[in-house]
Amino acid sequence: GPVFRFPLTLRQFLTLGFFMGGFNVLYTFAVLWSNPITISAISVAMPLTGAIVARAMLGARLEPGFGLALLLTIGGGALVVYGQPGFDASALGLRGGEVLMLVAMFSWNIFSLKAQQWLGHLGQARLTLISSISTCLWLGAVMASMLALGVARWPAQTPPMDAFAMVFYLALFSAAVGNMLWNYGVSVLGLPISSL
Repeated sequence: GPVFRFPLTLRQFLTLGFFMGGFNVLYTFAVLWSNPITISAISVAMPLTGAIVARAMLGARLEPGFGLALLLTIGGGALVVYGQPGFDASALGLRGGEVLMLVAMFSWNIFSLKAQQWLGHLGQARLTLISSISTCLWLGAVMASMLALGVARWPAQTPPMDAFAMVFYLALFSAAVGNMLWNYGVSVLGLPISSL
């Protein structure tokens, strides 16, 4: 029968998980150490970080009209943040997590380009599966380290079923389907446009 050949070197496999998992860890701490509204405001700059990464790694030039699209995206994000019911401008401010959010966005963009470069020829479902396995290994290592260092601890009691249902929902739709659609968008439109 046909012999399965793993499509990546160990270094490439670990690199994909490092950057994808890095986004997850950095994003979590960014929200913890900042205001969610501030993080939302910063996240509208994702197209800009995508354009910077694509330019640095690929020498890619921006598509015509990207500047206007970026301006409209950032303007729309500002409207969402400032138009939120009960918005309090004093809640905005730098608390440390904002820098982590910027690093997280760069990490996600590097993952996106490397994943397409190394695995794009396999199709987006396989790309997502392989990179997600690597990410799970990295996240497992981070969690084990945090437990060993006493930074995190297991829940004292079993979480309720609705918590398990939420984890399942997020794993299926946000992680699996969401990542696969994101990867497909990057493969068709490129990183800067997909980030819009």
